[in-house]
Amino acid sequence: MPELRAKPFDVANFLAQTGLGRKILTFKAGEHIFTQGGPADCVFYLQTGRAKLTVVSAAGKEATITLLAAGEFVGEECMVGPIGMRMASATAVRPERFSGMR
Repeated sequence: MPELRAKPFDVANFLAQTGLGRKILTFKAGEHIFTQGGPADCVFYLQTGRAKLTVVSAAGKEATITLLAAGEFVGEECMVGPIGMRMASATAVRPERFSGMR
């Protein structure tokens, strides 16, 4: 009987396609991907471009937490507990493409 060998799982290829629970979304520079206080119900994978993650304090001051590049995930807080609210905002810095997963 011939030996069956499984192909290695290609994460980038998987996330570059739509499918059950996955959508491809495109954001323009300056467009919000999600906002602080919004529902934390999905995670995003940045395929191209850049994004920034920011928070706004109770006093109204905005701070940039990090800059994200292609190949990174954003919004992972939705996976660590019950669905709640976003603790930060994510904004496109350059036109980019995301895979959104629920």
